[in-house]
Amino acid sequence: MYTIIGRPDCHWCDKAKQLLTEKGREYQYIDCTENTWVVAIMLKGGYRKVPLIIQHTEVIGGYLELEEMFKELADG
Repeated sequence: MYTIIGRPDCHWCDKAKQLLTEKGREYQYIDCTENTWVVAIMLKGGYRKVPLIIQHTEVIGGYLELEEMFKELADG
């Protein structure tokens, strides 16, 4: 299960949701503009950009890191 922390009108957030859907992976989306508590957690962890993508308890990073992870899985 993946978690995407994002905001509305975020191109990279939309691309992350699309990539996970294409790969058949389940995800939950948390809108940081509606769930401001998540912003406090992000900032405490040193994360300042969205999307912030997490798989279980591991922080993957943003869209580009997610894309790279899937490329490595395909190559490996």
